[in-house]
Amino acid sequence: ITDSIIQNDDDGDFTDAPFFTASGTTVASGFVSGDDPWFVGSGDYHIQTFSPAIDNGSATYAPSLDIDGQSRPQGAADDIGADEYYP
Repeated sequence: ITDSIIQNDDDGDFTDAPFFTASGTTVASGFVSGDDPWFVGSGDYHIQTFSPAIDNGSATYAPSLDIDGQSRPQGAADDIGADEYYP
C-alpha cells in the first residue's frame, strides 16, 4: 500500500492495520502517521487546503488522474489518497 489514507485506527499507532506483517515490518509507504487527513466531511472524502496529505505522496505508483479525473500532481508532489487537492 502506498500513498493511502487510513483513518480511525483504534489506538493511533497503525500496528493493527493490514499493511503490517506479523513480524511488524512495514510494507506501506507514503503516509503521515497520526495526522488528521482533514477530509471535507459528511461522506465527502476530498481533502481540505490544510491537509497534511497535500504534496506528501509519491508518484511511483500513483495514477496520473485522481478520483475526480484531475491531473496529478497539482502542487510540488502528488497528494496522499485518491483525491488530488485542487484549489
